[in-house]
Amino acid sequence: MHDASLPLHYLSGNFAPVRDETPPVKDLPVVHGFLPECLNGEFVRVGPNPKFDSVAGYHWFDGDGMIHGVRIKDGKATYVSRYVKTSRLKQEEFFGAAKFMKIGDLKGFLGLLMVYLQQLRTKLNVLDVSYGHGTGCAVTWLSILGAQKEVCKQKYILQMPKFFVDEVI
Repeated sequence: MHDASLPLHYLSGNFAPVRDETPPVKDLPVVHGFLPECLNGEFVRVGPNPKFDSVAGYHWFDGDGMIHGVRIKDGKATYVSRYVKTSRLKQEEFFGAAKFMKIGDLKGFLGLLMVYLQQLRTKLNVLDVSYGHGTGCAVTWLSILGAQKEVCKQKYILQMPKFFVDEVI
């Protein structure tokens, strides 16, 4: 059993959530060697990154989904990170806190209360569940389909040229 007074190992150190998006950081310094001029492309990954603290608990799949990307072009590298703008994240940003029930909340009696609270918020139209009940999997995979990227089963289109510029997608 985990000691509740200690931080979860997957929410601390190198695994600690990055709360803010990183605008494009251009011309990253190369620590060793050099980037060949002919090497051009992008590396993107998606992972869990909870923007708000969970109500009752945390599970690795509970994050909001943040895409980290590195673009290498003409011997220079650019880094950027952006949240996947799911319906759940947009609503929780509006409220300024976690409002949707998540996997980590489903423990014991408090978990049962969370189920009822989620149903009540839905019935009172406090939460919009037309795009799902906040249990999307934007943290689990990213698929590259030609010029578009698809995150999980719900399509959140990531336009790569815009991903690496200052505008928020």
